[in-house]
Amino acid sequence: MVVHTVGNLMPFFMGLLFLLWTSSALAQSLCTEPVTPTCIDIGTTYEAEEELKRCRQDVTDYEDDMKAFEQCLATEVQNAAKLRDQLLERFRCKARKGTNCPPPPEAGSSM
Repeated sequence: MVVHTVGNLMPFFMGLLFLLWTSSALAQSLCTEPVTPTCIDIGTTYEAEEELKRCRQDVTDYEDDMKAFEQCLATEVQNAAKLRDQLLERFRCKARKGTNCPPPPEAGSSM
């Protein structure tokens, strides 16, 4: 029979608290989704060549910004996976009663 005391469960609760904190920190993305160009709204016509050129440039800028946004999100996903792996590694070490376990990962740090 295993008797759990608050002292025995404290590392578990601290780990759970840390996991919840890092999850909310990662949810606050540093990536900013670009705004869709208004010139491509339904009903928009390009009466003048200058309007068409301006809209073409806006769409090109949007495409570039969207690629940067996608790359930013991909980096955040990679960082989240690394954070998860570090946390799991630390948990497994502590569960084995390891004495030289890796330090807790830092949320929001660039890995």
